[in-house]
Amino acid sequence: MIKGISHIGFDVKNMESMLDFYCNALGMKKKFSMTFSQALRKMQSEPQAEMNEELTGFMQYLGQMGDKEWFVYLEMAPNQLIELFYQYGEKKELPDIKQYYGYQHFSLEVDNIHELWDRVCQYGIKPDSPIRKGVDGTYQFWLTDPDGNHFEVMEYTKESLQITGDE
Repeated sequence: MIKGISHIGFDVKNMESMLDFYCNALGMKKKFSMTFSQALRKMQSEPQAEMNEELTGFMQYLGQMGDKEWFVYLEMAPNQLIELFYQYGEKKELPDIKQYYGYQHFSLEVDNIHELWDRVCQYGIKPDSPIRKGVDGTYQFWLTDPDGNHFEVMEYTKESLQITGDE
Protein backbone atom coordinates (compact mmCIF):
# COMPACT_ATOMS: atom_id res chain seq x y z
CA MET A 1 0.00 0.00 0.00
CA ILE A 2 1.36 3.42 -0.94
CA LYS A 3 2.01 5.72 2.04
CA GLY A 4 3.11 8.86 0.21
CA ILE A 5 5.77 10.35 -2.01
CA SER A 6 9.16 9.51 -0.52
CA HIS A 7 11.38 11.95 -2.39
CA ILE A 8 12.11 13.71 -5.64
CA GLY A 9 15.61 13.59 -7.12
CA PHE A 10 17.55 16.07 -9.25
CA ASP A 11 20.87 15.98 -11.08
CA VAL A 12 22.31 19.40 -10.22
CA LYS A 13 24.63 21.79 -12.02
CA ASN A 14 25.88 23.59 -8.91
CA MET A 15 25.42 21.80 -5.58
CA GLU A 16 26.44 24.82 -3.51
CA SER A 17 23.77 27.07 -5.03
CA MET A 18 21.10 24.36 -4.75
CA LEU A 19 21.95 23.68 -1.08
CA ASP A 20 21.89 27.42 -0.37
CA PHE A 21 18.49 27.76 -2.04
CA TYR A 22 16.78 24.75 -0.45
CA CYS A 23 18.41 24.94 3.00
CA ASN A 24 19.04 28.62 3.64
CA ALA A 25 16.28 30.25 1.60
CA LEU A 26 13.54 27.62 2.06
CA GLY A 27 14.61 26.20 5.43
CA MET A 28 15.12 22.52 4.58
CA LYS A 29 17.65 20.51 6.59
CA LYS A 30 20.44 18.30 5.31
CA LYS A 31 19.47 14.76 6.34
CA PHE A 32 22.52 12.85 5.05
CA SER A 33 24.98 12.61 2.19
CA MET A 34 27.04 9.81 0.70
CA THR A 35 30.18 9.36 -1.34
CA PHE A 36 30.55 6.68 -3.99
CA SER A 37 33.03 4.77 -1.81
CA GLN A 38 30.65 4.85 1.18
CA ALA A 39 27.93 3.36 -1.02
CA LEU A 40 30.30 0.65 -2.24
CA ARG A 41 31.30 -0.27 1.32
CA LYS A 42 27.63 -0.52 2.31
CA MET A 43 26.88 -2.76 -0.66
CA GLN A 44 29.89 -4.96 0.09
CA SER A 45 28.89 -5.33 3.76
CA GLU A 46 25.34 -6.49 2.98
CA PRO A 47 24.53 -9.80 1.32
CA GLN A 48 23.26 -9.33 -2.22
CA ALA A 49 20.28 -11.41 -3.30
CA GLU A 50 21.88 -12.24 -6.61
CA MET A 51 25.15 -10.95 -8.00
CA ASN A 52 24.68 -10.35 -11.71
CA GLU A 53 26.49 -8.48 -14.47
CA GLU A 54 24.53 -5.27 -13.90
CA LEU A 55 25.22 -5.22 -10.16
CA THR A 56 28.89 -6.08 -10.72
CA GLY A 57 29.22 -3.22 -13.22
CA PHE A 58 27.51 -0.79 -10.84
CA MET A 59 29.85 -1.76 -8.00
CA GLN A 60 32.86 -1.28 -10.29
CA TYR A 61 31.55 2.19 -11.20
CA LEU A 62 31.19 3.08 -7.50
CA GLY A 63 34.78 1.96 -6.92
CA GLN A 64 36.10 4.02 -9.84
CA MET A 65 34.37 7.17 -8.54
CA GLY A 66 36.04 6.72 -5.14
CA ASP A 67 35.63 9.35 -2.45
CA LYS A 68 33.74 11.84 -4.63
CA GLU A 69 30.44 13.08 -3.26
CA TRP A 70 27.50 11.24 -4.84
CA PHE A 71 24.29 12.70 -3.38
CA VAL A 72 22.71 14.73 -0.57
CA TYR A 73 19.27 14.20 0.93
CA LEU A 74 17.38 17.26 2.21
CA GLU A 75 14.43 16.89 4.57
CA MET A 76 11.44 19.20 4.16
CA ALA A 77 9.19 17.31 6.60
CA PRO A 78 9.40 13.90 8.27
CA ASN A 79 9.92 11.26 5.57
CA GLN A 80 9.60 13.84 2.77
CA LEU A 81 12.89 14.51 1.06
CA ILE A 82 14.67 15.98 -1.94
CA GLU A 83 17.70 14.08 -3.27
CA LEU A 84 20.37 16.14 -5.04
CA PHE A 85 22.97 14.33 -7.16
CA TYR A 86 26.44 15.72 -7.86
CA GLN A 87 27.43 15.64 -11.54
CA TYR A 88 30.90 14.85 -12.86
CA GLY A 89 30.32 14.95 -16.59
CA GLU A 90 28.62 17.13 -19.11
CA LYS A 91 24.83 17.00 -19.26
CA LYS A 92 22.49 18.68 -21.68
CA GLU A 93 20.05 21.36 -20.61
CA LEU A 94 16.51 20.07 -20.29
CA PRO A 95 14.24 21.52 -22.96
CA ASP A 96 11.09 23.38 -21.96
CA ILE A 97 9.19 20.52 -20.30
CA LYS A 98 5.85 22.22 -20.97
CA GLN A 99 6.21 21.00 -24.56
CA TYR A 100 6.34 17.33 -23.51
CA TYR A 101 4.16 14.76 -21.78
CA GLY A 102 5.23 13.57 -18.37
CA TYR A 103 6.69 15.45 -15.42
CA GLN A 104 5.48 19.04 -15.09
CA HIS A 105 6.26 20.35 -11.59
CA PHE A 106 6.31 19.51 -7.91
CA SER A 107 4.64 21.37 -5.07
CA LEU A 108 5.64 22.07 -1.48
CA GLU A 109 2.94 22.38 1.18
CA VAL A 110 3.48 25.04 3.87
CA ASP A 111 1.62 26.04 7.04
CA ASN A 112 1.93 29.77 6.35
CA ILE A 113 2.45 30.84 2.75
CA HIS A 114 3.02 34.50 3.67
CA GLU A 115 5.82 33.52 6.06
CA LEU A 116 7.69 31.58 3.35
CA TRP A 117 7.00 34.35 0.81
CA ASP A 118 8.59 36.89 3.16
CA ARG A 119 11.52 34.56 3.88
CA VAL A 120 12.43 34.01 0.22
CA CYS A 121 11.97 37.69 -0.63
CA GLN A 122 14.20 38.73 2.29
CA TYR A 123 16.76 36.21 1.01
CA GLY A 124 16.79 38.08 -2.32
CA ILE A 125 14.76 35.60 -4.33
CA LYS A 126 12.03 36.97 -6.57
CA PRO A 127 9.05 34.58 -6.75
CA ASP A 128 7.69 33.82 -10.23
CA SER A 129 4.13 34.80 -9.27
CA PRO A 130 2.23 36.63 -6.56
CA ILE A 131 0.42 34.75 -3.82
CA ARG A 132 -3.08 34.00 -5.04
CA LYS A 133 -5.96 31.72 -4.21
CA GLY A 134 -6.32 29.13 -6.96
CA VAL A 135 -9.52 27.71 -8.42
CA ASP A 136 -9.03 24.77 -6.05
CA GLY A 137 -9.36 27.06 -2.99
CA THR A 138 -5.66 26.76 -2.13
CA TYR A 139 -3.20 29.65 -1.72
CA GLN A 140 -0.22 29.32 -4.02
CA PHE A 141 2.83 30.97 -5.54
CA TRP A 142 5.60 29.74 -7.83
CA LEU A 143 9.40 29.64 -7.53
CA THR A 144 12.27 28.47 -9.72
CA ASP A 145 15.37 26.94 -8.13
CA PRO A 146 18.93 27.75 -9.32
CA ASP A 147 18.86 24.85 -11.82
CA GLY A 148 15.60 26.03 -13.38
CA ASN A 149 13.18 23.59 -11.72
CA HIS A 150 9.83 25.38 -11.57
CA PHE A 151 7.72 24.47 -8.53
CA GLU A 152 4.64 25.52 -6.63
CA VAL A 153 4.26 26.46 -2.96
CA MET A 154 0.80 25.80 -1.51
CA GLU A 155 -1.09 26.47 1.72
CA TYR A 156 -4.29 24.48 2.06
CA THR A 157 -7.44 26.18 3.36
CA LYS A 158 -10.63 24.64 4.73
CA GLU A 159 -12.05 25.06 1.20
CA SER A 160 -9.10 23.42 -0.59
CA LEU A 161 -10.35 20.73 -2.93
CA GLN A 162 -7.17 18.76 -2.11
CA ILE A 163 -8.66 18.43 1.40
CA THR A 164 -12.43 18.35 0.76
CA GLY A 165 -12.57 16.55 -2.57
CA ASP A 166 -15.11 17.62 -5.15
CA GLU A 167 -18.26 17.01 -3.13
